[in-house]
Amino acid sequence: MDNTESSSEEQAVTGSPVPDAKALLAEGMILGGRYAVGTPMPHVGPGLRFRGQDTEKGARVCIALLGPDVVASTDRGTLQMALTDARQVVHKNIARLLHVGEHGDALYAVTEYPEGSTLAALMAKRAKSERRFSLKGAYKLIGHVCNALEFIGEKTPHGTLCPSNVLISRSGRVKVAGLGLGGQRGQISGEADANMPWDAPCFSVPQADDPHGLDIGALGVILYQLLSGQAAPHAPDAFAAAVQSTLPGELAEVVLECVDRRGENTLESIDAIKIALLQAVEVVKAKKEAGVVDGVIHRKPSSSMPPPPPPVEPEPAAPPVKKAPAFVLPELGGARGMDDDGTVARWLYEKGGVDYGPFNRKELLDKLFDEELTPETVVYDIETDRRRPLSEFAAFDEYLVKWVHEKADREVRRREMKALRAKKRKRQLAIGIAVSIFVGGGAIAGGYSYYLSTLPTPVNAQLAQLVTPLRGVLPTMELPDELPETFAEVKERRKKENRAKNAARDRLERAEIRREERLAASTTLNMGSKGGGKFDKNQVLRAVSTRNSALAGCIQEEVRRDPSLKSVSVKVTIIPDGRLINVKLKGGTSRGRSCVRRALKNLRVAPFSGTNRTITLPFMVQ
Repeated sequence: MDNTESSSEEQAVTGSPVPDAKALLAEGMILGGRYAVGTPMPHVGPGLRFRGQDTEKGARVCIALLGPDVVASTDRGTLQMALTDARQVVHKNIARLLHVGEHGDALYAVTEYPEGSTLAALMAKRAKSERRFSLKGAYKLIGHVCNALEFIGEKTPHGTLCPSNVLISRSGRVKVAGLGLGGQRGQISGEADANMPWDAPCFSVPQADDPHGLDIGALGVILYQLLSGQAAPHAPDAFAAAVQSTLPGELAEVVLECVDRRGENTLESIDAIKIALLQAVEVVKAKKEAGVVDGVIHRKPSSSMPPPPPPVEPEPAAPPVKKAPAFVLPELGGARGMDDDGTVARWLYEKGGVDYGPFNRKELLDKLFDEELTPETVVYDIETDRRRPLSEFAAFDEYLVKWVHEKADREVRRREMKALRAKKRKRQLAIGIAVSIFVGGGAIAGGYSYYLSTLPTPVNAQLAQLVTPLRGVLPTMELPDELPETFAEVKERRKKENRAKNAARDRLERAEIRREERLAASTTLNMGSKGGGKFDKNQVLRAVSTRNSALAGCIQEEVRRDPSLKSVSVKVTIIPDGRLINVKLKGGTSRGRSCVRRALKNLRVAPFSGTNRTITLPFMVQ
């Protein structure tokens, strides 16, 4: 644990001295299983404060111990419920309450560590050097406090708002602390009256019947102290007189309407306060630009407040009179303590739908000049809660002009570098091609040389040594009677054989057709056939049906040869001995007729008496 703190923390609270806490908590004790207790620290309000550390995350925390005396002064269940409700509040302008627990008869609350200083310490430091907040700085600070009060609303009021409960970090972040201790207002008010001059008016001046109204009244007191640079009077009447004699009329009206919540002219909501304050700031700024800076700018008299004294016109020749400290509108560029000097981590940039950051202005400008960002990149300002392109923020205008000028130079350098890289690539390509040609030519030459080295050494040819003398009788060679057939000759021979077979078959078929035609043309009446009866056509049809598959095949082949064929008929002659002869295909080709004859060949029916009978079998083609 770090036992030493900066001077800003030691002067953060000008309150009561730290009591002896060793009897309640010992340094190194673990609360809630993760929070290690450190050394005592200055505090505001009831109970004790200790430095601590979150052992899981390694972050510094503040541990507030509400001892048995504090818990006994109010209802324990109500206090614990208020702290538990405050733990659910999460906002960028509210100091986070991390954990609430019990330690014996006492209660403890763990909050985030108060980095930087309190507003009370900052105002006291400026008052010693006779400085006050600028109008812009006061407006921004009050705006952050308004955001916190608007978020918690009327259901979870603060109840003890005062400058010591407004924390300002070193980066300028404003947070409101002390949430959940509204029930201890009486005890805190007593301590403030005795030891805290900047906090005491926030408890005595506001006139309201509800905690939320008391918060708005305290907001008005804080606004007066920021602008005037001095602690406010404790009495309401004295406070009203000081406001009217110190602040311009428009700002005085806003302050008094915040404080007097029981009068007729009151601001109903936090949003209305921000709007009224913005309008008053614009009016005062316009008057300052018009030269109305000497004297006090009063608001119109109000029935609920005493009328201000009439203004006195100064004589032209009279020397300037040194008056009591009054509100003088400084330049809006002042208040460097609250303005962004480039080190406040308040910026996020959006890329691919994801926010990255936070970054301060200098870091964001580095990314811009490194071309990681562009003026069209969407940027989110945490302080003002605005999301828009970077070029629309006035804080970057000066740097964008410089970026535009440098962009032209960067484009020129980029084109030059691109040309140099292209030239370098061409040179490397030419060198690569030359090396490839050289290596390839060398390889070819080397291979040819190796080939020549493998050949035998040539010698002079000696014919006598090459020719062997012939001795004896020449050998006898027996040649075959005929050479074997070639493939073409075999193919041609088979074609001739097939033509001869087809011709022989055709001759036999024609002879058979002529013979059957003679039999079919015979009209001899046969009355004495053995077993002969009457001719039965149905019997013929039944016999033919046994050959239907063969007939169908023949007709399908005919259709393939002639797709336009729609119908054919088969004509059959039946002689008395029962044979089916002279089968003909009407409307078909010769190949079809031969196929039908083969399909019905050797088909017989029962013998019958009488002459030859001829029937026709029609077939439809679909």
